[in-house]
Amino acid sequence: MSDQTQEQFAQLMRAGRKAYDAGDSTAAHDYWRQAAVIDPYNEKVWLALYRVVETEDDRKACLENIIAINPANVQARRRLRRFDATLGRRLLQELAAFKKEEKRRTRRGFLFGYLLLVLYMAGVVALVNYLTSIGG
Repeated sequence: MSDQTQEQFAQLMRAGRKAYDAGDSTAAHDYWRQAAVIDPYNEKVWLALYRVVETEDDRKACLENIIAINPANVQARRRLRRFDATLGRRLLQELAAFKKEEKRRTRRGFLFGYLLLVLYMAGVVALVNYLTSIGG
């Protein structure tokens, strides 16, 4: 990386930090994204972006990039494990809720089918009674 590019990277990192400290996460995100384009192999830029990205997928991507750059970053590994564990628990909860809803739907479907059968049989009985009363 040329001296000019290194200086541009450093300026973007400083501007991002200044925006972040002022509470402007959007501007910080924009500065740090530009810095990441200049030097995508810089661990510090991904650590900075981790603070301001909005989605869990983006946070996970930042952690994965940090670990790819520096496999010895224990804190990033810990956070990624915690993230994966939380995601796993969330998926299990969603699966349990889906199964519960499916069971409820199945039970409701059975009851609805039974109700239709009862109504059909009541109609048949009523028709038989009507035919018997007019015919005999």
